[in-house]
Amino acid sequence: MKIEKNKLKSRSRYRNHSYRVGQLILLPVVLVLGALFFLYSISYADKNLGVKGSTNDETKSNDSGEISFIHPIAKEVRFHKTLPTSNGFVSVGTCYLNDEMKYQLLVVYFDASMIEQWRFEFGGTGDEWAYDVVEDEGFVVVGVSASKEYGVRGRYDALVLKLDYSGKLSWFRVFGGPDWDRAYKIAKIPNGYAFAGDNYLKGFDVSSNFGEHDFWVVAIDKKGRKIWDRSFGGLKWDRAYALAFVGERNLLVIGGSSNSFTNGNRYDSYVVAYDLNGNLVWRLPLVIQNASVWLTDLRTSGVYIYAAGYVSEFVQATNGGALRVTTFERAFLAKISFSGKMEYFKVFGQNVRLHAFELIESAENHETFVVAGYKDLPNLKSPWFATITVSLQQKTSQNIVIAEMEEEKYYGEYFDVQFIPDSQRLLLSGTRLVNGRFLGILNSRAISE
Repeated sequence: MKIEKNKLKSRSRYRNHSYRVGQLILLPVVLVLGALFFLYSISYADKNLGVKGSTNDETKSNDSGEISFIHPIAKEVRFHKTLPTSNGFVSVGTCYLNDEMKYQLLVVYFDASMIEQWRFEFGGTGDEWAYDVVEDEGFVVVGVSASKEYGVRGRYDALVLKLDYSGKLSWFRVFGGPDWDRAYKIAKIPNGYAFAGDNYLKGFDVSSNFGEHDFWVVAIDKKGRKIWDRSFGGLKWDRAYALAFVGERNLLVIGGSSNSFTNGNRYDSYVVAYDLNGNLVWRLPLVIQNASVWLTDLRTSGVYIYAAGYVSEFVQATNGGALRVTTFERAFLAKISFSGKMEYFKVFGQNVRLHAFELIESAENHETFVVAGYKDLPNLKSPWFATITVSLQQKTSQNIVIAEMEEEKYYGEYFDVQFIPDSQRLLLSGTRLVNGRFLGILNSRAISE
């Protein structure tokens, strides 16, 4: 709109210095353009009217059960996690409002019909993101902050905030050292919470660092006060993206990727377990030769820990006498005992990146999962999810069955998937590109669809 006004002002100055005949020619043109712009504005406004219960936003659905959340002014919305509650759903992520306000942390509460009930935004002069949420007499959200007015001491700090059930801020805390510190996952533990991410430099809340980025796990009390923190890594890059709490063993299990213990040309993944006092219990490397392993999610069920992510396989080929290395991305699933023993490690799919998964069926002879992320198609990165069935009776590499779900092909990706046992439905969170804007998406569908 500002651009159009500047253009009209320029035309007005031009007409003041032109001949009368120029005015007679330009006036009808300006009137026609103005009328067309007015009609377009009415049409656009009509398309973007909010639905009942929304906060000046639009929530559109389609036949597949997908909900597109349209922020009134944001250029970009991403839902990184959606948590089912007794009365609805809470989604956390980020919205890019404009170049001045940058990224703002975003929390949206929807009722059971997927109609927005309230929205909470949090941000300052820097960027803020939300990545995970747990419910505990309200909602505890974890993410990253770069705003100095919130107490950030380095480039980024881990951010934890508590909202009540009506979306009002109860408290917030930032945690970090003198440089680069982030948090991606949070879990409830006895008497508080724990979050996992990475740190870059020792100091302030970071009690140790072994070189560049390290895995970082921090235990805090119910008011967000730090109890202890631990780092894991070496001299190079080590980043934790996943966290799970094993209540039966009082274990905090974190997972991520590292190139500190390789030749530097690839990343291995590590699953690392601590007790509730921060003592290291065990660590397990996930390694594939000639490939990088990127662990993105951890879940627990029964007496096992499940890890998932993707691998980047390096394939060498000679082309015209020159040696070339091509990278292919595939997904993986791993099953680990509570004592840190690998039960299986399965690689599957083609040109896919797995961000999240859920175990939806566990039987004596098989296990079935739903996995979500994105798939690389020609000139397109499209949301992807599938069901994966692993046979527990066959020990060969052929004991896995993949059923990819048919999806409308558009640019976007899923960041999380949740399984709701009572309704046998899946809840996927992500983003999609529509008319030059990234919209937050929620996809609720029956497991049988």
